[in-house]
Amino acid sequence: MDNSSQDIYIQTLPCGVKFAFKRAPSPVAYCALSIHSGTRHEPEELPGTAHFAEHMLFKGTSRHCQREINNRLERLGGELNAFTTKEETVVHSTTLKEDISKSTDLLFEIVLSSTFPEKELIKERSVILDEINMYKDSPAERIYDEFEELLFGCHPLSRSILGNAKSLKKISTKDLCDYAESRFIPHSLSFTAVADINPATVANMVEKAISRHYNGRKEIESPLQAISGKESALDKGALFHKEVSRKNHQAHCIVGTSAYSLYDKNRLALLLLCNVLGGPSSNSRLNQRLRERSALVYAVESSYTQYSDTGTFAIYFGCGKGDVEKCLSLTDKEIGYFRDGRMTEAQLKSAKKQLLGQHAISSDNGEVQALSMGKSLLSYGNVMPDSEIRRQIEEITAEEIRSVACEVLAPERLSTLIYRKMEMDHLDKYIITHSTCQGKELEWLTRQTHLRTNRGRMLSGPILGKFLEMVTKMISPSRVLEIGTFTGYSTIAISRGLAPGGTIDTIEINDELEDLIREGYEKAEITDKVRLIFGDVLQVLPTLEEGYDLIYLDANKREYPSYFKAAVKLLRSGGFILADNVLWDGKVYEESTSTDAQTRGIREFNRIVAEDPRVENVIIPLRDGINIIRKF
Repeated sequence: MDNSSQDIYIQTLPCGVKFAFKRAPSPVAYCALSIHSGTRHEPEELPGTAHFAEHMLFKGTSRHCQREINNRLERLGGELNAFTTKEETVVHSTTLKEDISKSTDLLFEIVLSSTFPEKELIKERSVILDEINMYKDSPAERIYDEFEELLFGCHPLSRSILGNAKSLKKISTKDLCDYAESRFIPHSLSFTAVADINPATVANMVEKAISRHYNGRKEIESPLQAISGKESALDKGALFHKEVSRKNHQAHCIVGTSAYSLYDKNRLALLLLCNVLGGPSSNSRLNQRLRERSALVYAVESSYTQYSDTGTFAIYFGCGKGDVEKCLSLTDKEIGYFRDGRMTEAQLKSAKKQLLGQHAISSDNGEVQALSMGKSLLSYGNVMPDSEIRRQIEEITAEEIRSVACEVLAPERLSTLIYRKMEMDHLDKYIITHSTCQGKELEWLTRQTHLRTNRGRMLSGPILGKFLEMVTKMISPSRVLEIGTFTGYSTIAISRGLAPGGTIDTIEINDELEDLIREGYEKAEITDKVRLIFGDVLQVLPTLEEGYDLIYLDANKREYPSYFKAAVKLLRSGGFILADNVLWDGKVYEESTSTDAQTRGIREFNRIVAEDPRVENVIIPLRDGINIIRKF
């Protein structure tokens, strides 16, 4: 038997099972039987088979019925449990050390000789269907599944672990038996234990359990030979920006991408970055920025999941419906901090100490150790000593953090999935279907905005865009001022109604959007009609000449009152101001007083417009509210 460092004993047993044991002074024994077979290995036509099989392992074997299996350890004060992932199925036990032989035998019995009885299958199918429905009621969990479905497309990693109702109704006892016979075999297994007992004694228990319960069915290729050495291709994942209407009080959002695999040399650097950005501690940068400083979210976290040939990196947050774009912007700034290489040596040292401390504390739990060793054996054929993990983490440099941030979290690689209640979703679809289409130029700009920015929802969109075009055609203005360009969608819409020889002055603060804006103007052939001005609105407005026929306002909501006071002076008598987002997701009229600066700004804007004797106005509930203002 090989004896690696830190008292972990590793061996491939004659039966083919990978074995690892750690001796720990405790009256409790922790065992885990890990199977290299998960959701990605199940039949394509029967999603949910792996998870269904895991549930049915407890329902009867060739030797014992469901009741006997459940009582076997629990009557001794022990516990028996299991879980399924995309690449593994794991059954594990906790017992007193004198009962470890019973738990070892039981783990192998339920994995190698389950019969998946039809009577129990019918009952358990109902339980899993309830589990699926319960999962649908938890958007914070459901959004992760949908994100990976979109990210991996037709790849097996896209499958939901639970499966779906349609496939579950098809899965039979024969299907589960065929799956177990082809996947639950010695070379696909690792057995790990943490206990105060001689490791050779436990290894002998494993050999006996195999000979007792394994029927010698045909072996398949060793999973370690099949996957070892593969490195991640970061282009495995698709790029998308999708918003789904869900009737939840909160909005839920994931920003993420494909990432390094289990075998990539950069995975620990990305793990460290993930922990700094949105790890479990309250001092993570995203928690401090989005929750503690801005009070925008209740929960925010980042996660890095490694698979044998790729991985996923995801940032999740839940917030108010109207705060999604603000949270996305702040998240992008935090990621940008690391892409720009601004992490200091002191910050890096602190981050390493935190991650190493978290690892040491979690590893002090015997169950965690047994499960971790099982995954390592399946993935690497070995268990990395804590000293080696510490050495590799300590060697990570600030340049490596910058490099992985640039490679994995580049803006053009990040996808977004948003759940939020959209009250007018079906009405919008009806209106769009029965209105003149936006045209090829704006369709192109819509796609490019979603691909090249993470704030696609800020687009005016086809309904508001057509409204702006129609109003402009009614007014036929010669001079237009646009406050807030974004990517130029509204500029193009307004330009279609200009009087012959008319021009638009448009102000935008973010000069990083310039290339996309100008591309859109060129496609719409309006370059000669538009003067694009970059700068702070309140500094630009005093430099402009009076006499505008139309002013369109869609910029920083906090500054709406100041914008109005400056803009109304630039407007000719009889001219119009159109101000967008003046209902602000309903926050302006909710009974509870919203304290965020955007809501306060819009409320003040609406108040001073209504009270200003120089103008008349009406607010219409188009999209997020338009305030139509006419100067006397």
